[in-house]
Amino acid sequence: MRKLYTEEPFDNIIKFELARVLIRFEDTLNEGRNYLLELLLHTSNRSYAMLELGKLEARLGNYEEAKSYFTDLIYLGGQSKTYAMLELGKLEASVGNYEDAKSCFTKLLETIDIEKTLSFVEKSITESAPLQLSFVDKYNIDCGNIVGVNNDVETSFVEAVTFPNTKDIIAMYPVIGIKKKNLKNVGRRLVYNRKKS
Repeated sequence: MRKLYTEEPFDNIIKFELARVLIRFEDTLNEGRNYLLELLLHTSNRSYAMLELGKLEARLGNYEEAKSYFTDLIYLGGQSKTYAMLELGKLEASVGNYEDAKSCFTKLLETIDIEKTLSFVEKSITESAPLQLSFVDKYNIDCGNIVGVNNDVETSFVEAVTFPNTKDIIAMYPVIGIKKKNLKNVGRRLVYNRKKS
């Protein structure tokens, strides 16, 4: 990543990804933080940088500073509002402010239209073949907006599990790690490009 940044020092996406790597390690944390602070000056990357700075401050135990980043993101709105509400709720719970955490999570749930998501997933699985055939069929679908968290990573992908050879959903949950090469576009959705035998 550092080599890419050396070759493209004005590419803010590369700078952002490098900063995310650097803040994971104690000896490069300040360098990563400085890159994120630089990105606050660039409006197209500002919300991503604010979110990462808030998560970093929370990890370092700087509650008030982390809370400030998250509340600013909530105020700015847009998709970053969803991420910020989730992180603020986790932060509040981690310091024992359970009522505030509950409030954040309740507001977050209000931003996710479960009926609309379910309807979207049902329509998507009728237009695709399952990923895996065994005791169940599985469909991985990009809903286009945040629908949950998997391993502390926010995701727009869900895995819908159906009875074999049916479109009847028996379970649905957030997933990560979907390889783009296995996906195809169906309208605005990405679904697995695998023919059913």
